[in-house]
Amino acid sequence: MSEDRQQMVELIQRVIEAHGRSEKKHMEFSKKLMIFASIMYAATWVVAAASWVLWREFPAGLIQYTTWLYSAATAFYMCKTGYENKAKIQGAKGERETWKE
Repeated sequence: MSEDRQQMVELIQRVIEAHGRSEKKHMEFSKKLMIFASIMYAATWVVAAASWVLWREFPAGLIQYTTWLYSAATAFYMCKTGYENKAKIQGAKGERETWKE
């Protein structure tokens, strides 16, 4: 049981070390863009709430427009990160992507 535990500890240490080496020190542009888009989307809801409180008028058109833009940006970001993660996993396994005609 002690050997199994020692092997598990060594495995965990190797995973932590590998993760530390692969971690980037800066944020990618797409992540910065998504953070900006999220802040702007939240700000739109704050403006809509303020509009409702002050003038009892809800800017539905503005909310619909920003919702569409935010959902499109989120979908593209998810596709991009999914592709990158797939490439990382294949690279870790030593596989290469092949294109068949």
